[in-house]
Amino acid sequence: MSITQSLEWSSCGNATYAAPFNGGYNAQVHTHYYTTTVALMEDALVNEGYTSTGDAGWAFTTQNPATYDDLFTISETEREEAIANGYVFENIAAYVYATQICSSIPLYRLYQPVLHDHFYTIDPTEVHTTATTQNYVEEGIACYVLPDPTD
Repeated sequence: MSITQSLEWSSCGNATYAAPFNGGYNAQVHTHYYTTTVALMEDALVNEGYTSTGDAGWAFTTQNPATYDDLFTISETEREEAIANGYVFENIAAYVYATQICSSIPLYRLYQPVLHDHFYTIDPTEVHTTATTQNYVEEGIACYVLPDPTD
């Protein structure tokens, strides 16, 4: 398992530098994958058995390495606890907001303890459906991201 830390900004970033926080799901290994890098998502879709779940909001880009389970957090304490429990800090995946500012929207985090899989979504209905039909545990708002500017 691995961990990717997301850092918060205290002021609004320029939304023109944001990119889709793309998601995919591999039903064979029961894991979700997220990245802002188009080439990495295309590779996951074409070569690694993932299907697209769409974007989970927009975030400011950095590198997001392919891993078995990504845990995104803005909490240094949570990061250290995860590392103590077997996760490995890899890199900053995206720059997000800790509070709802600059027209940002909640990015919800859920966890499936049997599959050891974290799932992220901006859709409150999807939170409820995933929790009730797939036994994911709601972990609340992970951070705030920008809405899709094309919607």
